[in-house]
Amino acid sequence: MRGGGGRGALEGKAAVITGAATGIGRATAVLFARAGARLTLADARGEELARTAGEVRDAGVGTMTVGGTVETIELDRWDLAQDVNVRAMYLVSRAAIPAMRRAGGGSIINTASVSAFRGSTTRPSHAYAASKGAVLALTRAMAASYGRDRIRVNAICPGTIRTRLTADIIERVEREVAEGVDQRHADRGRRRRARRRDLRAAQPTNTPPDGCSSSPVK
Repeated sequence: MRGGGGRGALEGKAAVITGAATGIGRATAVLFARAGARLTLADARGEELARTAGEVRDAGVGTMTVGGTVETIELDRWDLAQDVNVRAMYLVSRAAIPAMRRAGGGSIINTASVSAFRGSTTRPSHAYAASKGAVLALTRAMAASYGRDRIRVNAICPGTIRTRLTADIIERVEREVAEGVDQRHADRGRRRRARRRDLRAAQPTNTPPDGCSSSPVK
């Protein structure tokens, strides 16, 4: 599949993008197409993948999030995270590397996540974090093994990106930030009013001390 437009940074290059139906995968496919790459798109969600293909032609779930802790997540959901995020990467690499070697080299870019480095107390996702940690370990091992074949293997670690899978997370954070801003504004307003009261209380008056009298000067 070829994207439209003129020559770009990836003109003459070929790329295989997995998870291309939604999210990061779809955005990557559109970006690569605009840069002139020839693309092969893969995803288990055929209908949504077809929409990505349409966008690529016009231009020229990406991330599988499985929530829960090791105590709460069901085994089949744990296996799903590993299958989508690690096993699929192994299968694609296993199929692609011989062809890349015959072609004289190439580049593999794996999508990991900042979840491989840090956890969350508000929305734990142990299976997802474990799978993305495995992606980083696999990337390092593959880079060491295939560098001699002129095959570069790297990983990117995106933070939270707004997709339909993460919309609730981002909306919650945005609400918390907005509420915090509103609260800070309210606190500043209360402090300003308190300062004004203090200043009025501290202003001198013309009331004479006890036992004294005053009269206007004629």
